[in-house]
Amino acid sequence: MTARRDFLKQLLSLSVASAALLVGPMAFAQEKKKKKGESQDPKSCDAKPGVDGAATINYVEDKSKVAPAAKAEADKKTLKFAQQNCGNCILLQGGVCTVITKGCMKVKNEGWCPTWTHNPAAKG
Repeated sequence: MTARRDFLKQLLSLSVASAALLVGPMAFAQEKKKKKGESQDPKSCDAKPGVDGAATINYVEDKSKVAPAAKAEADKKTLKFAQQNCGNCILLQGGVCTVITKGCMKVKNEGWCPTWTHNPAAKG
């Protein structure tokens, strides 16, 4: 009876030790990942053309780099392409583009993308 009890105690000790060995590194990895994610808060960092969600919507910081075909298509909207920018887009809320869902979301007022939609309350 004592041998069985000793065996169960050892088995329990091994189980606890194994769990600690497995959980420890995973918790460390999650903490490291969390810290990395905190520095990349999508709402506090600038969107970069060609990266993450900004790439998905073809966001540009410099409108002169937009292809002529895209400019021609944009001219069909409420305002001509020359008047379009993130600053007068209804999708811009507090400096954050609501269309970008992955990565950094803060865009420049002078930026532009094909999803631009006129904000009647904005000037220009």
